[in-house]
Amino acid sequence: MNATSPVSVTGTDAGATSRCAGWPRWFLPCLLTLTILECLPAFWCGKYLDDWQHVEILRGEFDVTGHESPLTEYFTFANGDPEQTLERIDQARLPWWTDQFLKLRFLRPLSVLTHQLDETLWPDSEWLKRAHSLTWYLLAIVAAACVYRELAAARPGTLTTAGVCLASVLFAIDDIHAMTLGWLANRNLLITATFVLLAFRLHIRWQIERNHWLGAAAALLFVIALLTGESAVAFGAFVFAWAVTLHPGTWRQRALSILPGLLIGVVWLACYRRFGFGAVASGQYINPVSEPFAFLLAAAHRLPQFLAALAGTSITELTSLAHAAKKIQLWWWAVGTIGLLSVTVVPLARRDRSLQFWGLATFLSLLPQCAATPVDRVLLLTTVASHGFIARLLELTWPLLKKRLASTASATTDLELQRVAGRRSSILLAWTLGTLQLTMPAVVLPLRLGGLCVLAERHVTAATSPAFDQPLAGRTVVLINPPNVFYSATLPLIREQRGLDNPVHVRALLTGLVSMRLERPDDRTLIVRPQADFLHRAFADVYRRDPFTVGWQRQLTGLQIEVREVDSTGNPQAIAFQFDVPLESASLLWLEWRDGRYVPASWPQIGETREVDAQVTADWFGIDAILESVGVRP
Repeated sequence: MNATSPVSVTGTDAGATSRCAGWPRWFLPCLLTLTILECLPAFWCGKYLDDWQHVEILRGEFDVTGHESPLTEYFTFANGDPEQTLERIDQARLPWWTDQFLKLRFLRPLSVLTHQLDETLWPDSEWLKRAHSLTWYLLAIVAAACVYRELAAARPGTLTTAGVCLASVLFAIDDIHAMTLGWLANRNLLITATFVLLAFRLHIRWQIERNHWLGAAAALLFVIALLTGESAVAFGAFVFAWAVTLHPGTWRQRALSILPGLLIGVVWLACYRRFGFGAVASGQYINPVSEPFAFLLAAAHRLPQFLAALAGTSITELTSLAHAAKKIQLWWWAVGTIGLLSVTVVPLARRDRSLQFWGLATFLSLLPQCAATPVDRVLLLTTVASHGFIARLLELTWPLLKKRLASTASATTDLELQRVAGRRSSILLAWTLGTLQLTMPAVVLPLRLGGLCVLAERHVTAATSPAFDQPLAGRTVVLINPPNVFYSATLPLIREQRGLDNPVHVRALLTGLVSMRLERPDDRTLIVRPQADFLHRAFADVYRRDPFTVGWQRQLTGLQIEVREVDSTGNPQAIAFQFDVPLESASLLWLEWRDGRYVPASWPQIGETREVDAQVTADWFGIDAILESVGVRP
């Protein structure tokens, strides 16, 4: 048998697996209509997190780096300059524990242009902005469907017509895409996916037809994709997987097919780092080039979480929100899930080149994502490969499923019955996975979009709590326990863009995810003792990686912060907040989070303590928000 041709699994209909005539005329219109209906809740999502800052940048009201062009600063949250970072901390744009050398600076200029278009044509219409993002999602779906069809046509046996349609449907309605679609700031992922898939389709045709104009067009689209977002590096995963498993040429031709994309990627990375883009000093980002050992350790922890999410058995954000013990449980759950699925997948993949391609593309496209804390929204391109894998798996196991079900009755000995039962259970497992992937996302996608609407609205509710209905000019708002680190950052932005009075400063002590003890040694100092690790939950460690030491200090306007006790891992156990005025001063407005909004807070008298219970849980950001979106109050 030709080593470079797809290999069919024994027991499958070779003729059936080699036929792919594209899809019926009605398929794409029906698929896109279904997608629009599934995504309707996205139109009710308001601005969320970064969206509030992005509006200021586009309107020229906020400059992060000192550059005038939003093309470079739109996705800049800290630029590594200690002086500017401290200024942003003082403005409450970053939390007090932020590393002064933090850099979170990403280059996505072509994606920024689409947001500038929004601000020019329909600055006050959230619906049209959502429609713009949905348009890119629909384009990505069409591009993915075209890739499935191109592969099926170029290498018979990769997918049948039914497999192409199935993979396209699975991709279109995957609930993993909810945050990517519903959050405006994530539009870059949709745009990048579209250009990467178009580039890969042309790359396949170039290798089949040997038309160098097609190769040049694929290279150009890859360059455009890199200028829309960093996730474009997944193009290399698809190209490499194609070269290794499905490329029809010699090994020399396969190696040469990888070279153009590799050279473009190297030049892009060099320019990216030369001009100061990237992430430094963050607890959630690891540079694979400069920190290879740390990256490998992180990948061992993060890869199973990604794979479990792709299998539909987990949501990656749960890990970031959970406490340490829960994170370990979730990791073992992910490992167990992947191990169980491997029992079915590995024997089939050994004998089918198509499964090898989809599996390798899935794995390789996940590796760059392991440089950051797992979140579902970065998996858009990976799901193209994973759904191709699932569709092919179901194609291969359907004839086997019918045969095994029928053979149970004909088994005459206990040994034969055990062998048949074992094979049947593996095939049933594959079909259980496929059924869940086809049915559950269709229900969960609109629910998760509704949950995102609730999360966005909670920020507005918090910033407009009745506790703020009083003069704020010249005052400092002190938030004892905002739900997470982002609530204090969005508060002044929301109030300003809604035309409401703003305090001169906002100070957040910890977050509402942990209980704390408040101690007051004198009239101007409050010592906060967290009862759990608050730095490694709800994305708080985005802003810091290095552990704290006793005596660490940070000076802000009207406030000095000092870490007085740490545990063995460097997590603060006692933080002193010393104000320039007594805590009772009218210039300080003390608030705490309770029952879904800010309310006036009380502080202990000198020499006394006060216990503050945790006010939110990880579920509050997940399942509780989804339930609330359908009118159920947890």
